[in-house]
Amino acid sequence: MSTASNAENAGKTAERASQAAQQAVHNLQEKAGEAVQSLRDMGTQAKEAAQEQVENLQGAAKEYWDQGRDRAKDLEKTLESRIREQPLQSALIAAGIGFVIGVCLMRR
Repeated sequence: MSTASNAENAGKTAERASQAAQQAVHNLQEKAGEAVQSLRDMGTQAKEAAQEQVENLQGAAKEYWDQGRDRAKDLEKTLESRIREQPLQSALIAAGIGFVIGVCLMRR
């Protein structure tokens, strides 16, 4: 009877070990699922942050572009008005600049 009782105890112990192993596997699967979801969430957050940064940079670049274009238009208007006010002086300045550039190119 003692052999039968030992076998019965061994069977119960093996069954408990099997149940504990199954529970451990189940717990690991849950933790792995949670880890995967956390990684997905982190990836989504990183993607959203990157998109936001791109949008911010695009907005800043457009703003700088617009400012540069406006300044170029202002410069053009100012230059035009000065040429209209003093055409002879403007022509002499342009000729002088052309002469200097010509001399520089001739030396090469």
